[in-house]
Amino acid sequence: MQLPGPPLKNHNRLDKLPQIGEVFFGGWLSSAGRQGGACMSEVIAKLPKNARETIFLSLSEFKGRRLVDIRVHVPADQEDEWVPTRKGVSLAVNLYPAFKQALVELEEALVSQGLLDREDLESST
Repeated sequence: MQLPGPPLKNHNRLDKLPQIGEVFFGGWLSSAGRQGGACMSEVIAKLPKNARETIFLSLSEFKGRRLVDIRVHVPADQEDEWVPTRKGVSLAVNLYPAFKQALVELEEALVSQGLLDREDLESST
């Protein structure tokens, strides 16, 4: 569907995202470019996904709820800026213990199926 008026350039772009440990204030934008609820986020870690995308692990707050956010970001138009994509998940903080247990079970499955070696997991910490 074409929106009336000139095309929106970077209509879903947030302000410059911080380095690890910095806190930023931003928000989300709908597909029509309207500003949504304000949020606060603290980047805890970044993992390169591929040559273009990076996975950000963040603690955030949205509409008064604290969240764990794991989301793919891509470079913005300007250097050292990142734009969040729709690829990712936000979990309520109270779900983190169950999520962590699920990761333990996933790790066991990866090792038992020979997809990862225990030595690889120990050297990455």
